[in-house]
Amino acid sequence: MSFRELLASLEQLHAQYARLLELGAAKKDQVIQNRLNELMATTAKESRIIKQIVESERACRQWMKQFQQDMGVRPKLRITLSEIERMVFSVEERQQLAAIRQKLADVTESLKRVNEINQQLIRQSVSFVEFSLDLLADAPEEVTYKNPALDQGKRQWNGMFDTRA
Repeated sequence: MSFRELLASLEQLHAQYARLLELGAAKKDQVIQNRLNELMATTAKESRIIKQIVESERACRQWMKQFQQDMGVRPKLRITLSEIERMVFSVEERQQLAAIRQKLADVTESLKRVNEINQQLIRQSVSFVEFSLDLLADAPEEVTYKNPALDQGKRQWNGMFDTRA
């Protein structure tokens, strides 16, 4: 029966989202501790999991379509799990579907929060790097002409590096 396959596909999708959530939490620590090599490896893992998620979602949609056909309903392309849940007659199956739907909603909400935090951390990190570079770089010199004889005793140095050396 397509219902069992649909449940299995949804469970697999949940496991993939949970793994993505774990990687997001690891990514947060890596950004905070400035471990760039690990961060790049984690990002590559996330990309692979996202590809798997796309395939799993495609399979879920296929099983949902098959389930609708099995129930004698004309398949809708954009059907939700709540709508599928209303089509199920068995109380046990309806509870199973409701449970996996809730688990998917919870994990995607957690994933959304972790991603928002990671985006903020990355923005702050980029701002800090830009600020640090501005401090290290020498202040731009004036473009207008000054008589060098009048400015002999003074040497203005604003940065860490002497660009004239």
